[in-house]
Amino acid sequence: MPNHKKVISFPPPAKWSFRDYKDGEANRIEEWYETLSEEAQDNFDTLLKNTSKIQNHLLWGGFKYLKGDAKRERLWQLDFIADRRQYRLLGVFQPGKHAALILGCYHKGDNYTPRDAIETACKRAKALREGRATTDERTIREDI
Repeated sequence: MPNHKKVISFPPPAKWSFRDYKDGEANRIEEWYETLSEEAQDNFDTLLKNTSKIQNHLLWGGFKYLKGDAKRERLWQLDFIADRRQYRLLGVFQPGKHAALILGCYHKGDNYTPRDAIETACKRAKALREGRATTDERTIREDI
């Protein structure tokens, strides 16, 4: 119906972008990513690719806001499974449709690995908020 005069075309909704936490020149998410197995990297990439298309973050699979000390920083987590492990990405939202990934870790039961993951994520969220840290846009692989 391209020639029909009563059809109004709307641009597609904007996708979410994901950004990696940086302190100085060190990209902490990329450093963590490089330690993952190929299966875990593929699952991580697939999670971001699929999640970026979902407009309402509350509908992201494996999404939840964290409680306790992390609640003050509005920390949230996304999860994925690979290598028979439960991986967690901890992050915060930035203005616009930007999600900053600030820490990658493992999770089993009530235990995070590294043990200080929540404390570290809170410190990183505060550093971002105060401008002492930055983010780099993560390229989302579309070939997965």
